[in-house]
Amino acid sequence: TGIGLLGFGTGSFGGGGQTIGQVGEKRISAQTYFAALQTDLRTFAQQTGQNLSFPDAQSIGLPQQTLSRLVTQRALDHEASELGISVGDAQVRDQILRGGGFAGLDGQFDRALYADALRRNGMTEGSFENQIREELSRQFLQVAVIGGIQAPSAFTDTLVNYAGEGRAISWALLT
Repeated sequence: TGIGLLGFGTGSFGGGGQTIGQVGEKRISAQTYFAALQTDLRTFAQQTGQNLSFPDAQSIGLPQQTLSRLVTQRALDHEASELGISVGDAQVRDQILRGGGFAGLDGQFDRALYADALRRNGMTEGSFENQIREELSRQFLQVAVIGGIQAPSAFTDTLVNYAGEGRAISWALLT
């Protein structure tokens, strides 16, 4: 399994079509990285009560931590895909309904609110539901590994080799 990191190009992060990394066939888009970094910056601010400038975030390694987390997630997504682990439409639907973020004034799921929220965030229903499906599959894989289910030796060998590999990253901030 190879990991490739590409440049951001000259476009903005909001373009969504640019790939900054890849694990197997699982890509990491610039938009995904930017959204994850923004979330990590907000989380830091909530935890410390202090807003962090991007240079300060760089000095404590936050962008690298965000990228590392995304690469790890995509590695798990890739392994889940390779093992044929996936969740069905019913589980995806239940997760969306349980989230409560798309409830109308009556407390029930509001399809128009759902579609509008996704549109405002630059996502389609299909891409969001695929993201939920991958997250649930990744969680299933993690529970299986932590729970002690005997994994095939090819899988454990792959994870051990991945963890032991040396990695290097080069990146440049475009203002």
